[in-house]
Amino acid sequence: MGKRLLSCMLAIAMVFIMANTHAMAADRASVFVMFWNNDDAKTVSLFETKHVGDTVEDIVPADLIREGYTFDGWYLDNETFVNKWDLKTPVTGTNLFLFAKWIKSGISGGSVLTGPGSVSAGEAFDITYSLKDYSGEGLAQDITVSFDAGKLEFVGSSSLDEDFIIVDHKESAPGVIRFLSIFLDDLQTGPDGSLMKLSFKAKADAASGQADVKITNAVVADGAGAEHEVSGASHSIEIIGVEKLTLAELIEQAGTLHDNAVEGKQVGQYPAGSKAVLNTAIVAAQQVLNNPSSTLTDIEQAANQLRQAVKVFSDSVIVYIPGDYNDDDQLSVGDLAVMAKSYGKTSADPDWDLVKSGDMNGDNKIDIEDLVLVARMIIEW
Repeated sequence: MGKRLLSCMLAIAMVFIMANTHAMAADRASVFVMFWNNDDAKTVSLFETKHVGDTVEDIVPADLIREGYTFDGWYLDNETFVNKWDLKTPVTGTNLFLFAKWIKSGISGGSVLTGPGSVSAGEAFDITYSLKDYSGEGLAQDITVSFDAGKLEFVGSSSLDEDFIIVDHKESAPGVIRFLSIFLDDLQTGPDGSLMKLSFKAKADAASGQADVKITNAVVADGAGAEHEVSGASHSIEIIGVEKLTLAELIEQAGTLHDNAVEGKQVGQYPAGSKAVLNTAIVAAQQVLNNPSSTLTDIEQAANQLRQAVKVFSDSVIVYIPGDYNDDDQLSVGDLAVMAKSYGKTSADPDWDLVKSGDMNGDNKIDIEDLVLVARMIIEW
């Protein structure tokens, strides 16, 4: 019964949450709900005292009913309706104003935004604004476009239909632009289809992550001057920031190194199994690159790990074959013969520097133990 009474009297609703810091402890807040009915008569009711950190979802209705309108949620701003408020958000003790957003019923259709799924930092791109399945007459339109001004730069707009005229636009705040336009000829009876191109550029220093372009308010007016609110739209773009571009380049370089490498035992080749280790590092870095939730720390860590894996792999290339005393890039009985010529030599001999490579076990002499080691290497070659 209480909800029905609220629904009937409510034309515009605002919730005012005010911290009464003088009357109570700093960790508590007084919660007031104020409603304006159709006669602009204000009713104020004190519901209860809330602890800071509590939510207001138990006292603020999540849904409202108003004849001829559809309730579209609570917002922090009464005109642009850019910042939607989640009733589950904790009370902080600061003043909080919530406004009900209403969409007029009776007219179907809504806004649509289409564009690329991802762009690189510094790259230009276009978003197409359309009306879809709009069932009423339309002679003029008022829309508000919002975007992430920290990552995106608005470049300009242009009409995609000769019967759609952009009369004017104004950036009312960073990342908030209002457009006024009119429909001509056939579009007046069926204002559907692709209407406007919005041109943006991802900022050169934009960090990797998601950036949104939204239609936060859209009103179409008919020939009688009646205004009909239509549903908004949103399009998300994955920004591939400078750090992701760096990681992508590292992955490409590592992939080229991996693909061109040959495993084996000869000079210029890589030890068996080393390519698999490098590939594991490449795959791990690629997963971080492809993950839209990767943080800057994740990306930097993946890049450092891949650099280290590339260094280890590069350093493992075979530049010398121990025991190859005749320099023919292989181990064979010829090497054993060359080594036999130095049998019995020690570090005390004047020509030790010329033959000491035959000291396989590092005991400063060439004896049967060294010959056995080389013979085993020849057999395993």
